Amino acid sequence: MAQEDKLSFREDQIYFSVAYPYFSDAPGELIQNKLSYSFSLGFVRDMPVNKKRTLALGLGLGWDVATVFNNMRLVVEDSSISASIIQDAYQKNTLTMQTLAVPFELRWRNANETKHAFWRIHTGLSLHMPIRFSANYTSNDGMQRDINLPYEKTLLRWNVHF
Repeated sequence: MAQEDKLSFREDQIYFSVAYPYFSDAPGELIQNKLSYSFSLGFVRDMPVNKKRTLALGLGLGWDVATVFNNMRLVVEDSSISASIIQDAYQKNTLTMQTLAVPFELRWRNANETKHAFWRIHTGLSLHMPIRFSANYTSNDGMQRDINLPYEKTLLRWNVHF
């Protein structure tokens, strides 16, 4: 009987998202071309903090990748990055970022183990730490250049979500 009284309701979450990344406040000559894309995949563990289990913290781990097709060529010289707008014709030019995401959420809900019609509010922030940052350029004559860009000691971004 004691086991039946024990609440074990959790709202763990597997998430997947698709997005369109873009450069905001970019100079006029910087052009995004083709269809840029971004994918996210991860898991958030629900950790209730009250007896009714209506208030919880969520902590997770995820992976993001974003590829932006554009006309900005990046070059690395002596650990510094320089950028220039590509004037000649080219086949492909991309900027790719992969990050490890650590979401942290405050979760408020009126759900329980048996009630399926409920409301919930999940709000929090995600920290995104770079694991790979690269540029790929392919000229019209087929010459290809892949560059791993330096990202040490940087926190690429953080998001607040509601």
